Amino acid sequence: MSALTFSLKQTPAQRLDLSPLVSQNLQGLSLAEIAALELQNGKAKRRVDEVFSISGDDAQDIVFNASSDKLDFIGKQLDGGRITVNGDAGAYLGLNMKNGAIVVTGNSGIYSGCEMKNGLIEIHGNAGDFIGGALPGNKQGMKGGTILVKGNAGARVGDHMRRGQILIEGNAGDYCGSRMLAGTIAVMGDTGRFLGYAMRRGTLLLWKQPRCLSGHVTSSRRLVDRHQFQS
Repeated sequence: MSALTFSLKQTPAQRLDLSPLVSQNLQGLSLAEIAALELQNGKAKRRVDEVFSISGDDAQDIVFNASSDKLDFIGKQLDGGRITVNGDAGAYLGLNMKNGAIVVTGNSGIYSGCEMKNGLIEIHGNAGDFIGGALPGNKQGMKGGTILVKGNAGARVGDHMRRGQILIEGNAGDYCGSRMLAGTIAVMGDTGRFLGYAMRRGTLLLWKQPRCLSGHVTSSRRLVDRHQFQS
């Protein structure tokens, strides 16, 4: 068996929802049946074979050969198997992910790993805002699993995070660990303003001394004492 591979024919003009293309949905389907599935593309719907060339047959090993930040919802609710993105991914990568692994060789957009429950997300480039966070209006972010970012991450890393681990090998933006309830965030590079804003519990591991701590935590001194700083 070979990986079920979707090669992007051309960059879509509008944002493309790839949430149907996960292992549990594609298992047991023929290539013709997969090709006929419809994807939301802006206000329109397009067949999979209009957007991608399709090859392979292993739905537990999915590959997207693409480089577009308009490819949203890759791996949404993934419940096993592996997805590899050779290029960039759009917003909501691994939203509500339950199990399995997602590897992105490029960058990812906002809300990567948002509200994920388990599994592994590995991003070799940079990640946007709210990685491992909660959707707007929700108060439960990442609930388990691991997110690894080789590059930099945007603002609000782990916002409302409840469980799991996030490792940022580069820098993290403002409000890292904001409203965090539990879990671990490790940042090897610099952190922005308002670190640990409204954080209640959990662990921040920093390789560099932070520029400033949030003034909105109950006790800034206790926050410093609880977390490990290495230089």
